[in-house]
Amino acid sequence: MNKQPLIAAVIGDPAGVGPEVCVQAAASADLEGVCRVVLIGEAVAVKRSARLYGIDRTIVRVSDPAEQPADPRAICVLDTDSIGPGDYQTGKPSAAAGRSVVEWIHLGERFGAEGRIDGLVL
Repeated sequence: MNKQPLIAAVIGDPAGVGPEVCVQAAASADLEGVCRVVLIGEAVAVKRSARLYGIDRTIVRVSDPAEQPADPRAICVLDTDSIGPGDYQTGKPSAAAGRSVVEWIHLGERFGAEGRIDGLVL
């Protein structure tokens, strides 16, 4: 059993810079051995950001924040399927993205209230 704290991070607007910041943080060597990270948001935006920054890590969709993939270096993303790449355009705000971000925040808050995560980054 892993004793490291589990930190969830909401990626923010999938059309903005949030996914880029989150994927870089999740892949940071500074976090290895300190905590486990699960991103909450659209997996496609996370994968796009990883490619953009040359981050060579597997992006794994999980259905539970505590789910641990076989590859310990994988970046876990809890994607609720509330939005897809056809629902927004990178670099432009949209109501669809805004609604998804609110959903992701509420999901993270619920995980915290239920004790399923140890911290939430917004």
